[in-house]
Amino acid sequence: MYETGFKDSAETACIWATRFLSNKFRAETAHGTTLTLVDNGLHVNSPDGIGMLERVSEKNGIGMSGEVELLKRVYDRFNTRDMETVLAAMHEDVTWANGMDGGYVHGRDGVRSYWTRQWAMIDPRVEPVSFTNSPNGEFVVEVHQTVRDAQGNILADQMVGHIFRLESGLIKHFDIRRP
Repeated sequence: MYETGFKDSAETACIWATRFLSNKFRAETAHGTTLTLVDNGLHVNSPDGIGMLERVSEKNGIGMSGEVELLKRVYDRFNTRDMETVLAAMHEDVTWANGMDGGYVHGRDGVRSYWTRQWAMIDPRVEPVSFTNSPNGEFVVEVHQTVRDAQGNILADQMVGHIFRLESGLIKHFDIRRP
């Protein structure tokens, strides 16, 4: 059994399984849906019935829409502070920009420590406004960022650019482009 981190919907788990996993896979969502990745697709056994989803092949890539859906999901889960779900969308050796202190943190544990410290001091919210796939394969996301202190006072309210590099369907590198 492999835990995707996406526990809230079978649809999200199906997207995750068909796009990002290449070997045999089995998972169960919080709603009781069992997903099994097989060679020709994803076998879905849900309380509503059994179905099969076509598998997206790795050689064809997942396309911009799949990448955008992943990033939208990451922003949504970040804003609800669902840290483990967001971390599950990252490469094990992710390099992540440290927006508070500068520099970078490395690996999922580094991001976890950084966010734990950050969220204890401030309440950042980032709402994606646009997604662009650059010629070098990076995804540039323009976000509306609002940062509040522990008392709810606004510290920042601005547009910021986020730059993602993905590898095998996972976030490998994250950078921030300041206004």
